[in-house]
Amino acid sequence: MWQLFAPKLSHPPHTPKTTASPATPVITFAHDRPLTPCTLWLVGYDRPHQTPVLRGENGGRTLTDYQVVRNFRDIGNWTGNPVDITVPAAEADELGNGGVAVLLQVGGTGAIMGAARLANPGS
Repeated sequence: MWQLFAPKLSHPPHTPKTTASPATPVITFAHDRPLTPCTLWLVGYDRPHQTPVLRGENGGRTLTDYQVVRNFRDIGNWTGNPVDITVPAAEADELGNGGVAVLLQVGGTGAIMGAARLANPGS
């Protein structure tokens, strides 16, 4: 079963409401109107993996990389009206084997106003 994480950020009007089921995880953003135009991003990331370092100052060590982003896609603009974002499990697996996150960002390059992530089981 997918695990849902929805941290409360410093902008409570945009804190996502989230639900998840084994087959259909859903992330909902709702508010009367955003303060400024916002972009919704879908981000796929990997499970932790280790990389042996052969040379340099870390030569001979093994480094662990966490939540490496593999996919980053614009999935639309948010106007303040409620929106449900459904990520089928099969699609989420293709985006990254660690899980997916949805970010709500001012203008596509500004502050992150809301976020939620669905962690893949076993990650």
